[in-house]
Amino acid sequence: MTIRNSNHFGFAAYWSMLALPHDMIGYATTNANPTMAPWGGTVLKLGNNPLSYAIPAGRQLPIVTDMATSVAAFGKISLAALADKPIPRGWAMDKHGEPTTDAREAMAGLLMPLGGHKGYGLSLIGEVLCGVLSGGNFAARASRPSPDSPAETSGCHFFMAIDVKHFMPIDEFKSRVDRLVLKMKDAPLAPGCDRIYLPGEIEFETQKNRSKEGILYPKEIIKQIEILAERLKMPLEF
Repeated sequence: MTIRNSNHFGFAAYWSMLALPHDMIGYATTNANPTMAPWGGTVLKLGNNPLSYAIPAGRQLPIVTDMATSVAAFGKISLAALADKPIPRGWAMDKHGEPTTDAREAMAGLLMPLGGHKGYGLSLIGEVLCGVLSGGNFAARASRPSPDSPAETSGCHFFMAIDVKHFMPIDEFKSRVDRLVLKMKDAPLAPGCDRIYLPGEIEFETQKNRSKEGILYPKEIIKQIEILAERLKMPLEF
């Protein structure tokens, strides 16, 4: 299914994982505010259009991939800008199309696509599935709400659920996924690595730990929350 005239839908894995309790494979993607140029260009035309797959398993954890089509998510760059910290070279270009490590220049410039032209291709497919197929806005017309235009709704999404039982019994599928996971984990370790992770595994462990210990926020984010709470006259407790 497609959705148009929407806005930021949070993290993509939330939506793909809705398929897991139904023993289905979930897929979700969205277009986004333009932060990337077509490969070889210097003008913002494409979002970094995140995508996510969620695949049910048996005894093993589900395989869950959630990724942007840029080298780094825009949120990481904005956090670096808030903290006045540099970003790694290769994450972004300035508004003139030159590589930069300045987070503020990056926010006014271009994000680099993941894997060069490959990330550009993935982003473009996202625009087709979300914007073109839905009959909604796409490319430079897709945008998310901002403090200056909170009512703006022109984002588009695409969701898909694959019903495994039409291919094989679900228990057989989950068993095969478990075997795949174990085959990945059986690989010899590279120097400096002590464990092989499957996509989503770190996040599941982080969720478990934070449910017990709480969530750590950068002080810059806490400051922004305090300002917002004061403006809205809402009590704030930590």
